[in-house]
Amino acid sequence: MKNTYDFLKNMIIAGIIFFIPLVILVVILQKAFQILAVLVSPIIKLLNITNVFGIGAEIFISIILTLFLLYIGGLLAKTTRAKTAIAKLEESLLSKIPGYEVLKKTGESFAGFENDNKLHTVLARIEDAWQLAFLIEEIEGENYAVYIPGAPNPMSGSVYILEKERIKRTNIPMRDAMKCLRGLGVGSNKLLKEYL
Repeated sequence: MKNTYDFLKNMIIAGIIFFIPLVILVVILQKAFQILAVLVSPIIKLLNITNVFGIGAEIFISIILTLFLLYIGGLLAKTTRAKTAIAKLEESLLSKIPGYEVLKKTGESFAGFENDNKLHTVLARIEDAWQLAFLIEEIEGENYAVYIPGAPNPMSGSVYILEKERIKRTNIPMRDAMKCLRGLGVGSNKLLKEYL
């Protein structure tokens, strides 16, 4: 009974961790559309437009404005001042959110913004099995800190300190490893055949 309870509890927590970023994104976009709809409403009345390409004018213009603002935000994010502000925000607040760093690196990987600070996919030997893992950092000496993600929710996992000989480095892109984990191992043959 206790095992069933623990399993259900862990799955519910993993589900919450998985859905939180999606819910936050939906809420933010919904609020942005509501604010923009109020702002564009007078313009639509002035131009006497009801729809554009079969879409309500209010929705169409709100989407265009949202994309434009995201583009401007992307440009601003490239500035030194913005990078400094984001780094301070991450250090003081966001880093305290469980799984934030992995979530951030995953997002960068899926968006194609991988850089030198990305998490490298490795194979970690846990007992008698190899597991997909992400190298967090090299510890002085002969050890590595690795994150072993869970399946089907890679955002839920454990951190292990392992000796170097229990790690195999790979060239597997992080997004491909995450896709394999979410698919409960589907695609493992193609992904791992040159490493095992």
